[in-house]
Amino acid sequence: MGASRAIRVGTPVEALETPVLVIDIDAMERNLARMMSILAGTGLSLRPHLKTAKSPALAQMMIRAGAVGVCCAKLSEAEVMANAGITDILLTSEVAGVGKFERLVGLAGWVPNFKAVVDNAHAIRAIAGLSRAQGVTTKLLIEVDVNTNRSGVVSAQEALALADLIAETEGVELLGVHGYAGHAQIRPMETREPVNEAAMTTLEEAVELLREHNHSIPIVTGGGTGTSELDAARGVLNELQAGSFLLMDTAYRDAGVPFELALRCRSTIISRPAPDRAVCDAGQKTMSHDAGPPEVEGRPGVTYRRGSDEHGSLIVDPALLDRPLEVGDVISLVPSHICTTVNLHDVFVGARNNVVEAVWPIEARGHIW
Repeated sequence: MGASRAIRVGTPVEALETPVLVIDIDAMERNLARMMSILAGTGLSLRPHLKTAKSPALAQMMIRAGAVGVCCAKLSEAEVMANAGITDILLTSEVAGVGKFERLVGLAGWVPNFKAVVDNAHAIRAIAGLSRAQGVTTKLLIEVDVNTNRSGVVSAQEALALADLIAETEGVELLGVHGYAGHAQIRPMETREPVNEAAMTTLEEAVELLREHNHSIPIVTGGGTGTSELDAARGVLNELQAGSFLLMDTAYRDAGVPFELALRCRSTIISRPAPDRAVCDAGQKTMSHDAGPPEVEGRPGVTYRRGSDEHGSLIVDPALLDRPLEVGDVISLVPSHICTTVNLHDVFVGARNNVVEAVWPIEARGHIW
């Protein structure tokens, strides 16, 4: 007996084995249309970050809608997308260590519009040396720390020093700057706007200094789902790296981000040990909890309390139930953090009007190297 399950187009959603991730295709398409509408006429192009969807099929859907390319967080993600025929990929995390620079340069020689971020001279020299040996020129972007206290150079002067090094080094080419204001994304608008403004001012200062010193900076990339409207209005970026907008989660919803929840996990009640408790088949191996527990949708009086490996423990308030909650019932769970939840699954099931219309492999699931 195999461990795979058959999910067929035309199957009613109610007939799917659980746990299973189901995308409301209509809602997803509205999210994509809304994002393209936000960016239309602003000079800001969409370069969706695939650390969220991890699926070449969804990446290609966004490219067909007008995205200029994609972002990947890890080399293995980029390799999956390249294998799927995607030709414009930005690697947004620095790399180092065994095999990493070799694989990066390999992608540069394979993918026509591959580029990678750097924030140190060691990486630039290593990439350049391998590029010369392979007879390729690797396109680079300098990452600027826009007050996230993560990776990236911490001053415009440091960015200039790296730009000068790239300019004088054979085998590499400077294509732009990268600055992702991750700390501005999931927060109320009253604090989101000033935090993002400070980030974009920092990035703008670096861009201006590099251009003053005759460095061509055709790409200024960053931003995300939470700051999409702010970034479209601000005018510093010309690429937006939003990814979560397509499927969404409760963290972004609660921050007031204007996209629809498009993904749910269907989960079955497997135990009803007491009137005030129930257990479902979606634990921490099914739904991530780093941003809090998932939300039980459409079942008043039922709250997801905690997850163990394979079990989801639910609190039940019998007085609030609108109908009995019984073993075998299926509940709908909305993830609190879409990116880390998707990475736990092999497939998305795309449904329209509660009928399966597509099955999309999550081919970069687990690709963290």
